[in-house]
Amino acid sequence: MSSTIIEACNKGKMRKYSKLLEFENFASPVCHQNMCGSFRENIRLFLQDVAELEDYTVNGMPIWCILIVSEHNGVFPLYTIEETVQHSIHPFCDHCKLSGWGHHYVSKRRYHFIIPAKENRYKPLKGNFSELQNHNLHGLIHCNGYGHLICINGFKEKSIFDNGSDIMDLWDRVCTTLKAR
Repeated sequence: MSSTIIEACNKGKMRKYSKLLEFENFASPVCHQNMCGSFRENIRLFLQDVAELEDYTVNGMPIWCILIVSEHNGVFPLYTIEETVQHSIHPFCDHCKLSGWGHHYVSKRRYHFIIPAKENRYKPLKGNFSELQNHNLHGLIHCNGYGHLICINGFKEKSIFDNGSDIMDLWDRVCTTLKAR
């Protein structure tokens, strides 16, 4: 059975997963000054520098995990899933339909950024991750740099965050650092 990064941390197997990043400094442009290329180039550098590749996939799509620690919110994962057109259940972007681009392949790859709900943060992601509506954060950025903030949820008992501005600030820093448009 495959183990997730969270399980490894809980079992004390921190050798492979030694990176814990501070929430307040995570994805700040000052920390990632070497990311001066396009989103397509920056996402590769970002995942290589700060993320750990999980030993399982979802529907054939690789998953990276970044553990973020916060004084107020504890330790929580930020998952990044690389979705390719050939592995996608929906090769056309439903979110782009609103702007008239729903009939085009926006790009061959898109990246989902997910912070699971509090009750799911220690569980591996499942094949229906994009259909769930209870993630604390779910953002999607196409390989060309255009993206969508799909949801920010649960600022009460189901969330790791105390307020919406914390999670919105995190999403803004990720987009700015990676040069999303």
